[in-house]
Amino acid sequence: MVSGEHSEIVGFVQDGAAFEVKDPKRLEAEVLPKYFRHSRFQSLVRQLNFYSFKKISKERSMWVYHHALFHRDRPEMLKKLKRKPSSASTASARLRAQQVATAKLAEYEVTAPPIFPAAPAMEAAPVPLRPAGAARAVYSEDDEQTSPAISDEGSEIEYALQQQRLHAAADDYLTATAATATSVSAAAAAAALSLAKATKA
Repeated sequence: MVSGEHSEIVGFVQDGAAFEVKDPKRLEAEVLPKYFRHSRFQSLVRQLNFYSFKKISKERSMWVYHHALFHRDRPEMLKKLKRKPSSASTASARLRAQQVATAKLAEYEVTAPPIFPAAPAMEAAPVPLRPAGAARAVYSEDDEQTSPAISDEGSEIEYALQQQRLHAAADDYLTATAATATSVSAAAAAAALSLAKATKA
């Protein structure tokens, strides 16, 4: 339509990078009915907008249109020329992206482990610093003399060892809690980022 028998009505500009409609009225009467079901120049302009053609002529009485993939000397590029998606298609794609992101976030919330794991089972209650069987210092009612205290060295050692075991168990619990919280926070951030991107799109 642009190159050929209708060059006095519509045709490429000199460098072939754009085309010009020289006579819109003759275009409607003689050219458009041969190639389209419509014969209105404004309908052609609307179709050009759908394919991202840009009007590069500043004067209202001139109609020169350009597209990077529409060139007189590069007909092989025409197969890359695509119609812009409609607003309905874009909205539908955005909605699907949001639904997918929401589903992923919901799945994460259902399957994710708790941020703080259950505390490990503690051992038996620690032995008092002075075992029940150890003798205490005894004060006489008659004077202030005091009998020496009797220490149970075996019970003291057992108590110290038990304290060490409790401290080690507490350290293991804190380490596991920190690692789990870091992993869960990273997963939650990734899911939230995915939902944010989908909403922004």
